[in-house]
Amino acid sequence: MFVSAGRKKVQIFFSLTRFSSDTRGHLPEYPYGQRITDLTGAKITGYDVLPDPHHGTIELITTNTSVTWHRWADQFEIDDTSEVLAQLTDQFYKGACAAFNKRMGKGTIICIGFDQEEGIYKLVEQSLMDELPYLFPLPNHTLFQVRGNLGIFLNYNETAVSIPNEILEHFTPINDSLTIAPAGVSFLIPGAHSLVLELLCIVDYITRL
Repeated sequence: MFVSAGRKKVQIFFSLTRFSSDTRGHLPEYPYGQRITDLTGAKITGYDVLPDPHHGTIELITTNTSVTWHRWADQFEIDDTSEVLAQLTDQFYKGACAAFNKRMGKGTIICIGFDQEEGIYKLVEQSLMDELPYLFPLPNHTLFQVRGNLGIFLNYNETAVSIPNEILEHFTPINDSLTIAPAGVSFLIPGAHSLVLELLCIVDYITRL
């Protein structure tokens, strides 16, 4: 409802690894990917995992480039109102949709069904940066969440990391420190209301683990 009827144009990312479980981390008793089907009309017709040293390829249509994967890839059957962003280019499911977007009213839902740890998720995101100006990459192995009116930035690195300026434009660290120690955490309070803050509160988190 927020995407289609919102006052502003909104784009939201979903990946199946994060969207299959409920808010308690449980897997509901319905077909795999049913929440995506209910939301977008797309069906998951299959998925695959390729053990090392075997790799498959995915074409990123928005950048006309190909990348390799092996850990996970869903195959989508989308309707006429959706657009393919990436497709599998080999194996017996060659040509299957691996990522898509769907326009809904004033907004867009983007669904990515393959493993982001292989760098594919980041490449797709970068290819859409012009359309998604409020999205920004976080440093590797960091996490930013919004819980209510509190921002939480975690650093999983073995070295210190600075809080990105894109976050500091809308949040202020409670302890005034802009650098997070290894395995550290910073709590931030929001500044003036903004579209970015509104979206973060609704989507709940932007993560680049």
